[in-house]
Amino acid sequence: MSALQLAGACLLLALLVACDGLPALPPTSTSAPLPTPTRVLSAASVPAPASGAWELEYGREGGFAGWEDRLTVNQKGECLLTRKQKISNCAMPSVMLQDIPGILDKAQFFVLRGSDKPTPCCDYIQYSIRFRAGSKENAIKFHDGEIPKGLEEFVTAIDRFISTGSTQ
Repeated sequence: MSALQLAGACLLLALLVACDGLPALPPTSTSAPLPTPTRVLSAASVPAPASGAWELEYGREGGFAGWEDRLTVNQKGECLLTRKQKISNCAMPSVMLQDIPGILDKAQFFVLRGSDKPTPCCDYIQYSIRFRAGSKENAIKFHDGEIPKGLEEFVTAIDRFISTGSTQ
């Protein structure tokens, strides 16, 4: 097998793995705003936060694999995951739940502002995070080239949970 044939075979394999064997999605406009995760969920899906409670809504879309993922989780670990229009209930491990408020607090999430810049390329991933704790709430959007300082490991951990259902 020549080097060119090997490179072509590797590219084909990478495409198949990245696309998860699913049919290609129709192209979308990159100029349209990213919908907020609450459009995917009904009001009864995950209860609104009470005093001392919290709720996280996390979304990612785009990238080479064409992700369309939404995760909503509350302080009890009850979560709803939507992946390419497939909706499922899930439970987040307590070790991860305990870290979420502290990580967001350390990153000063409630004063963060997302990026106003359009996503620079079709292969970038667009993220949205909304966090409510008691009477505080903030929502930001950014792409993978501009992850806010202090949120890099958080984004990696949530992405891993969405992709594998695991924190490891």
